[in-house]
Amino acid sequence: MAHFTGKDLYIEFVGTAINSDYRTLNTDNTIDKSESTAGADTEKGYIETIGDATISMDYVLENSAAGTAIDGILYRGNRGTLTWGPEGTAAGKPKYSCVAFVESVSDPVTYNEVQVSSVSFQKDGEWIENFRISGDVW
Repeated sequence: MAHFTGKDLYIEFVGTAINSDYRTLNTDNTIDKSESTAGADTEKGYIETIGDATISMDYVLENSAAGTAIDGILYRGNRGTLTWGPEGTAAGKPKYSCVAFVESVSDPVTYNEVQVSSVSFQKDGEWIENFRISGDVW
């Protein structure tokens, strides 16, 4: 099995690449459930209902024009297409894409460390592309 690091990760939001100074990208896919237990059941049963996903990223803040452009799109409530490739954008590599909005942004300031911000996106609606679900690639 081939392993890979995150060094080639590509991330784009509303048409702007934001992958140059990321630290982490985390996708949390969940599904709601409805309890189906009834009658003589002795253990609870469930039916899967509606899927959901949040995507969060930690990134190093830049004091440059590129950093200003990134800060200009990563604000609470901004909505657009979020696209990423865990192994980059080479042909055949996994691709993910969805409409999402910025749910939260955290900008802690520390006196003795590089400044790192966190942003959380909420997926809105169906996946546009999802390698795990439909095998989408670049």
